[in-house]
Amino acid sequence: TLAELVACLDVEMGGSPRVEVASLESSHGGILGAQMLVQALSACESATPGKDVVRLSMSFLRPSRAETPLAIGLRHLSNGRRFAVVEVDLEQEGRLVARGEAMLGPSRGNGELIDADVAVPGAPLARALWPWEVAEPTDDADPGAVWSRVPLASLSPRASRAVLAYATEPLTVPLMIDRRGLRERGGEIPQAVLAHSITFASTFDARRWHLHRPEIDGHVGDVLTGRGTVLDGSGRRVATTGTIASLRL
Repeated sequence: TLAELVACLDVEMGGSPRVEVASLESSHGGILGAQMLVQALSACESATPGKDVVRLSMSFLRPSRAETPLAIGLRHLSNGRRFAVVEVDLEQEGRLVARGEAMLGPSRGNGELIDADVAVPGAPLARALWPWEVAEPTDDADPGAVWSRVPLASLSPRASRAVLAYATEPLTVPLMIDRRGLRERGGEIPQAVLAHSITFASTFDARRWHLHRPEIDGHVGDVLTGRGTVLDGSGRRVATTGTIASLRL
């Protein structure tokens, strides 16, 4: 459920450099890269009061298992008056499964909510891994573009960043699969996101409609590279992303 997802993504370090966190169930039995990305974001902000993540980059190093305890460890490489850089490790049974680095800047809250919640031209859509409102654009020719918003009465600025970041990770690979018509072929398609980054460009509230617009940069051998933009209802850019994945066609 949406409430379970938001709760799982919220990590409080409590002054400790290392904590164990919960994992979501997945169809393949592993931990979703999107989950580890966002738990790292939440942990960094919890451990760095007064600062918000501006950019987070994660590399997913080896397979993980949802039933095995997952631990997050942090190390501040710098923590000045305005900016900080934090290194993040995610481990299972002493083995490193993901590593990332976050840059944080002065907390901006939700800012002035100029992304007015207006009706968007889209048809309701169900999407795997997204337990919130989703709509397929009816006036956007970009393949893979999708509207989303989180229908909750309240959502903290950190939770808004968490949900938006979570939504951006699983977009590039499905876009290429659809572009090549591989779903119609059936069978298993070997794939994995190897690295993902997100940069927050503006303040926003994930309870309002946002347009996710992924793009493919290239596909050479098994290596797929892509990027994405997230816009609010007024067309203002709120985030950009980059993805490197393995996709065997």
